[in-house]
Amino acid sequence: MSDDNRKKEDELLDHSYDGIEEYDNDLPKWWLWLFWLGIAYGFVYVFYYHVGPGISQEETLVLDLAKIEKDKKRHEEKLALEKNNQPLSLEEYVKDPKFLAQGKEVFFGKCGSCHGM
Repeated sequence: MSDDNRKKEDELLDHSYDGIEEYDNDLPKWWLWLFWLGIAYGFVYVFYYHVGPGISQEETLVLDLAKIEKDKKRHEEKLALEKNNQPLSLEEYVKDPKFLAQGKEVFFGKCGSCHGM
């Protein structure tokens, strides 16, 4: 590297603060590329979501609320079906002779040998 290039790269600025001197170096190329890509992304984002076909936050909110309402209705329908298909209470089983006969048969087949008939 020639002395001219080194002096251009390592050019010391003429000010100092608390004894700290500053060199006038160029930014790294990767940093400049990220900077310009960030600016380009910002333009694309603004165009897509504010001018173009992108879904706005208000539209997203409306869609999400509609989904919540749909899920809520489905849940309420499921609860209603479960409520209609609730098993009978023990008192209702005792009053029904069909269930008493089934219980007697199960008791004699499984339990009676140990618990006594």
